[in-house]
Amino acid sequence: MNWSDDGIILGGRRFGEGGLILDVLTRTRGRRSGLVYGGSSRKRRAQYEAGNSVSLSWTGRLEDSLGRFDVAEASRERAARVLDDPAALAAISAITAILRGGLDEGDAAGSALFDATELLLDQIEAREIWP
Repeated sequence: MNWSDDGIILGGRRFGEGGLILDVLTRTRGRRSGLVYGGSSRKRRAQYEAGNSVSLSWTGRLEDSLGRFDVAEASRERAARVLDDPAALAAISAITAILRGGLDEGDAAGSALFDATELLLDQIEAREIWP
């Protein structure tokens, strides 16, 4: 089974020597997890920071299996843009932690939640709005 979608990275955890299990909120499929080979390497680690928007494709044997993500590239690297602002980094971390804890694997949250999260994460970069 294969599918492609846009996603917001909610977080990741190391798997093995160089792998990374990535949690993503996708536009049409909700919260999904997948293995990224070489995802915890120095070159690719920044691409998988929480809050980044990515275009990805998932490949797996069954819909319920872990599967594997192929991430094309990050379309918006939000954490890198606000690296000098601790409050903005804390806000991105809080948003992704709430979504990660509140949504179960495979919850089809719908595109409204995805769009609202994208809007909120985009507004964090606007320093005139946030104190």
